[in-house]
Amino acid sequence: MSMYLSKSQAGLATLLLALGLVFTGCSSQQQQQSQDDTAQDATSGEVQESGPQDWPTASGELEMGVADAQRKAAIVKDTLKRADDAANAGDHAAARKLYREAMDWEPTNERAARGYANMTELLAGQSTESGGFAAAAAQQQEAQIKANYFYNEGIKARAEGRLADAVDNLDRSYQILKYNESPLATDLNADFVKGVLDDTHELKDRQDRTSDQREREQMAAMQRAEDEKESRELERRRRALWETLIDKFEAEDYDRVERIAEALLELDYKDTDAARMREMARVAKRTLSRERHVSDYRNQWESTFEEIKMKMTLETGVIGFPSERKWKDISSRGAIQLARNAVAEESEADLAVRQALTNTVLPKIDWSTKLFSEAIAELRSQANVNIVASPEARVAGEDTAELGLEFKQQTAGNALAAVCGRCGVAYTIENGLVRVQTKEEAARGKVVEFYNVRDLVNGIRSFPGVQLNLNASGVGGEEDFFDEDETEPTRTLEMESLIDVIKSTVDPAWDEDGGNRIDPKAETGVLIVRQTPSKHRLIRKILSDLRQSTGIQVSIESRFITVENNCLQEVGVDPRGLGDDTAGVGVSGPGLNRPFDDFGQAGSGFGTPSAPLGIGTGNDSGVFFSDLDGNTDARAR
Repeated sequence: MSMYLSKSQAGLATLLLALGLVFTGCSSQQQQQSQDDTAQDATSGEVQESGPQDWPTASGELEMGVADAQRKAAIVKDTLKRADDAANAGDHAAARKLYREAMDWEPTNERAARGYANMTELLAGQSTESGGFAAAAAQQQEAQIKANYFYNEGIKARAEGRLADAVDNLDRSYQILKYNESPLATDLNADFVKGVLDDTHELKDRQDRTSDQREREQMAAMQRAEDEKESRELERRRRALWETLIDKFEAEDYDRVERIAEALLELDYKDTDAARMREMARVAKRTLSRERHVSDYRNQWESTFEEIKMKMTLETGVIGFPSERKWKDISSRGAIQLARNAVAEESEADLAVRQALTNTVLPKIDWSTKLFSEAIAELRSQANVNIVASPEARVAGEDTAELGLEFKQQTAGNALAAVCGRCGVAYTIENGLVRVQTKEEAARGKVVEFYNVRDLVNGIRSFPGVQLNLNASGVGGEEDFFDEDETEPTRTLEMESLIDVIKSTVDPAWDEDGGNRIDPKAETGVLIVRQTPSKHRLIRKILSDLRQSTGIQVSIESRFITVENNCLQEVGVDPRGLGDDTAGVGVSGPGLNRPFDDFGQAGSGFGTPSAPLGIGTGNDSGVFFSDLDGNTDARAR
C-alpha cells in the first residue's frame, strides 16, 4: 500500500479519484434517492400547499419527525461502527468514506467529523508531494459538509412549516455551493439547491398570502362582533330611554319627556317616533301650563269674591277694646313717625302665603339633576301657592342648568331661598303671589323710610329717690341732704350696634347689594333705610321687640329702717305740746286748742333777742324744726 502511494503525484491523484469513485459509488444510490425524495417532498408540498385543508396536523407532523429522527440515528450509529472497524483494520480510505457518509446523515455529529478529519490527515500525510492537492480536497469536502448541513436544516424547517428558516438555510447552502462547486456529479450541486430554494420561496409567499388573508378575515370577524355588540348596546339604551319616556309621559313630566326625546334623536336622527313624542310633549306642556294658570286665576278670583262678600257683611258681634289705661300704654309705644309710613302692613293674603311657605315641610328633596323650572313647579304644587317667575329670572334659572341641591326635611320657604340663591335671583311676596325676580328687578321695588330710634339710642331717664343719711344723736342734718352723685346716663343700644342688629337679622347679605342703604343721623336719632317693603316690615318688628324689652328695664330701689321715739329729735325735730300740757287742768291728749304764734303778738312785734316773742318761743302744741344755722325754721301742727 505504501509502495503504491510513493509514486508520482499523478498516480496519487489517480488513486484519490478512484477512492472518491468508490465512496460515491457506495453512497450514490442513497444520495440520489435522498435527492429524489427531497424533490418529491417539495413537489408534494407544493401540491399540498395549494389548499389550506391539505396541511398535515400537528400530531401527524410530530410523529413523522420522531420516526425520521429515529431512522437517522440508527443509520448514523451503524455507519460509525463500520467506519471504526475499517479504521482499526488500517483501511483509512474506507473509514474516511464511512465517516463522511455519517456526516451526510448527521452534519452536527462530532464523532463523525473528528474521524473524517483524522482519516483525511492520515491519507494526506502519506505523501508530502500531495500536500496542496490534499488541502484543496479537504477545503472542497468542508464546503460540501457545510452545504449539506444547511440544506438538511432547510428541508427540516420546511417540513415543520418554518418556511422563513427554511429559506434562510437553503439560501446559505446555495451560496456555499455556488462558489465551491464539487467536480463530482454525485455531490450536492448549486442548481439543485437553487430549484428547491425557489420552490420554498414560492411556498412561503403562498403561505404569507394565506396568512394575510386569514388575518384579514379574523380582523373582519372581530369588527363584525364589535359592531354587533355596539348595536346591541345602542338598542338597549334606546329601549331603556323609551321605557323612561313612556313613564314620564304618563306622570305628566313633559320637560323630562322632551329631554329624553332629544337624547333619542341624538342616537338616531331619523327616529320619527322620537321627534313626534318631542312635539307632543311640548304641546302637552303648554296645555298643562295654560290649565294651571286658569285654575290659579279661578282660585284667586274665588278667594277675592269671598273676601269681598265678607267685607260686605255687617258686623253684628260685640267689639271689645282694652281698658283706657292699657290702650294709652299701647298707643304710646312705637317711634315718632316723621311722615306716613311708606310701606303698608303685610296683607292677610301675603301673610297666608308666607305661612304656607313656612308651614309646608318637604321630607326629602333631590334636585341634583332638576332644572330651575322643575323646582319652581314642584314648590308650587307642594306649598299650594302661586309662584310666578319673571322672564329675566327664568332665563337666569335656565342658565344655571342642573341645580345640584339635596335637602332633608326642609321648609318650602327655605327650599325656595336655596333655589333663588343657586340661580342668583330673589323672591318677594306681593298681593298674594310669590314673585321670583332678578336682583336688579327686585332693587327697583325698594322704598325709603325713616325710623325714629331716639328712645333706643339715647340715655334711659332715671328717677332717683331721697338719700336718707342719719347722723349721730343731737346733730342736725347736713347741707348736702338732697344732693345726688352725677352718673353717666345708661344707653340701651349704641347707634352702630343697632345698625349691626338690623343688618344681621333682616338680611345677612345686606352689604352685598349696593341698593341697600341705612344712614344714621345721630344728632336726631333717626335711621334712613332703603329696602324692599318686606324688609321694612321686618325692621319695624325688630324695633318694636327692642322697645318692649326696653320698657321692662325699670330698677326700683327701696330701703327699710327701724326708728325709736326720739328719732325725730336726732335729725333736729323738736316735738312739743303734743300731749297733756295742761298740768291736770285741761283734757289730756290733743293739748290746748291755741293757734301757733307764727308772727308774734299784734302790737308787740317780735320781741328782742333776750325776750323773743316769735316762732318756737311759746308752749303751743306742734313740732318745731331748726337746721342749726338759722336758715330754716319751721313748725307744724
